[in-house]
Amino acid sequence: KHYSKVHACGFDLAETRLGEPDQVRLMKKYTDFYHAAGVKTYVKGVASPVMLEAAIKCGFTYISGPVIRPAQKSCFAAQKLTREEIGPAV
Repeated sequence: KHYSKVHACGFDLAETRLGEPDQVRLMKKYTDFYHAAGVKTYVKGVASPVMLEAAIKCGFTYISGPVIRPAQKSCFAAQKLTREEIGPAV
């Protein structure tokens, strides 16, 4: 079977050297582009409540990083969390 359709496109915030304001602008530009193309998006490395809120507002399909859950030694099954379960933004 050939898998030609990409499920989601994304990037790791931890690999950028940008400050938070520039990261937010990058996230918005990224989601606008890929959502217009009908592609789901993800962002990894979300480390602060402010950036978590920004990622949610930008409309990322998948969000991960230490602000949600610290790195684990083994993978757990994916689960859907509500904003309340993640915790309040500061």
